[in-house]
Amino acid sequence: MRKITSNIRSLTNFILPQQLRDRQTDERFIVTMQREEENLPWHIASVIKVDGMMAAHSLFRWRIARMRSSLQRIANEVTAKHQDSLTVVLTVNYNPFGKVQLEHHRLHFRNSKWSQNALLRSKNRLTPYLPPTELYTPETVRHFLQQYKEILLKPCIGQEGRGIIQVIRKTDESLEVHQWNEKVTCATYEEVVERLTTSDITKKPYIVQQKLRLAEIEGCPIDFRVVVQKVGNRWIGTGILVKVAATDFFVTNVAQHIIPYEEGIRQSSIARFGARRLKDRLFRVSLAAAKQLERVRPAPDIIGFDMGITQCGKVFILEGNYVPDLAMFHSLEDQEMYWRIKSYQKKNEN
Repeated sequence: MRKITSNIRSLTNFILPQQLRDRQTDERFIVTMQREEENLPWHIASVIKVDGMMAAHSLFRWRIARMRSSLQRIANEVTAKHQDSLTVVLTVNYNPFGKVQLEHHRLHFRNSKWSQNALLRSKNRLTPYLPPTELYTPETVRHFLQQYKEILLKPCIGQEGRGIIQVIRKTDESLEVHQWNEKVTCATYEEVVERLTTSDITKKPYIVQQKLRLAEIEGCPIDFRVVVQKVGNRWIGTGILVKVAATDFFVTNVAQHIIPYEEGIRQSSIARFGARRLKDRLFRVSLAAAKQLERVRPAPDIIGFDMGITQCGKVFILEGNYVPDLAMFHSLEDQEMYWRIKSYQKKNEN
């Protein structure tokens, strides 16, 4: 009897609530569909509920399961002429009777931060090395600010830190919006959203990401440029250096210093972990990520990873660049790494 009662209770989680059936209104979802290679099936990588009544957790999963085949069909249709796209974001309407209608779609290619994140996250062993990340919507910003004190909003396509926005939740519950080297304080979340909607964030896709407390040199955050290259059938690490953010800038895309790796570690707040040990971690994670990212088309033979290390010594993948800027290696006094990278590039061209 107890077992039967338990089964009945579990079944009620999957029964559509009467009030929702009576409303008969569509609900909107933003769904990211991902595939690891061109001819492999699509799977659901992310779901954001845009508006409408929030569903119970089990009911929400039931709805997504009902939509899966329709979403896969839609993804196949919208990418029919773009087989090199491994990520597509679908905005769909779903009614209480299970009908799915496409409202909008956006293809993401290999240079999209969101596509890259989804591809890396599909490899379970890489997930611990990726900061919490989601597509931008006003609700995902609110959700992330409830979970994390500091967040970053990054354009899916962008270079040199252009368009990146930092939002900080202060101890008095006010919110500080920091873009480039300008700061504005907002009293409420609504003010933040209003400010964001007047910026470029509404014109192109953005991601929302937890801001990591990165290692520092004299109070300025640092990250690491790690270059890996395909040699024959394997990836090898060929370059590494430290980028130091400029004063009053929160990302190292605007760097005040490019310094050799060992010197950077020695001056940093994470020197206690040891330069060799950290270097091994950075290269190991970068090489594993490269093996996953070589699935994109055209397949890369060089990737420059921006890697972060937190104050507690944990390694994170910040971004992979398929056309890395080698000028920073050329700017070092010792140019051995620069010429090593160039020599492998030349071999791959021949």
